[in-house]
Amino acid sequence: MDEEPREKLKALGRELRSKREELGLSLEDVAQATKIRRLYIEAVEAGDDSIPVGKAYFRAFIKSYAGFLGLDPMEYSRRYARIALEEGGESQEWTRSSGPARPGQPETPRDEERLPEGSHEAQPEPGRVRLGSKKKIPILLLCAALLVAAAMVVGRNSGLFVGTPASRSERGGVSPSPPPGEGASPPTAPSAAPAEPEGELELEITKEKIDRETIGFAVKADSLMVVVKTLPVDDGRCWVRAACDGRVVFEATLEPGSEKKFEASQEISLRLGKPWVVNLSVNGKDLGQAGPFGPVLNIVFKAKGPS
Repeated sequence: MDEEPREKLKALGRELRSKREELGLSLEDVAQATKIRRLYIEAVEAGDDSIPVGKAYFRAFIKSYAGFLGLDPMEYSRRYARIALEEGGESQEWTRSSGPARPGQPETPRDEERLPEGSHEAQPEPGRVRLGSKKKIPILLLCAALLVAAAMVVGRNSGLFVGTPASRSERGGVSPSPPPGEGASPPTAPSAAPAEPEGELELEITKEKIDRETIGFAVKADSLMVVVKTLPVDDGRCWVRAACDGRVVFEATLEPGSEKKFEASQEISLRLGKPWVVNLSVNGKDLGQAGPFGPVLNIVFKAKGPS
């Protein structure tokens, strides 16, 4: 690769590494979440696309890695494509592979299947169908007929079809109630529902997903108190930024097993680098884990009047 494209690729890799470090993620965290081998993640961050599996997979790794970090995956994929075009080897390298690797699939590229040199596979003449295809048609029709018959039997037994209610006194159905005077007890009026026990009302909270990185909580209360707790595990460190009523009041990395309390009258906004190691509570109500294993997450709490 020429010097100028190489420097651009290294700069792209440095951006991804900087974002990972900002979120407090290790290479092992990324490898476990994206199913990309650590050596390929290191290659992406180093801007080295000479990996054995080829440039097509390298581009797929960049796209998956950027998306995991909360960046625009298509933008980074296009940037690498432009760099590869400057180098001049994109089309030859990418048309050779069968497609980009997906997380969890083998990372070894598969070349398109080709016939051995000098051999020619017999092609069917126009208008003729191969014998194997003819044999499949009766089998498919038989399977379809069996499925339809099974559906009709299940439907009749469950009362799904009109005219065959399950309440008929047939085998598998429910026998009708005997008329009054033939052993049946007279109907009784339903008893009144038990009164709700008096006590403190449960906090009313409404949750909504605002965008890909943001979750909102509307809390029916006059004020807010949010408690952030990191899990007491080896990898429980989490970078946290908190803003109360529009003013940033905290921005630091919490150690494992730490707790931080934030109070505001209208709004509390949190940005969590590793939401899966954080438990949250608002006004004394436990919300559990802040989010799944993945990119950075924003959480916004808003007070919505008296409780």
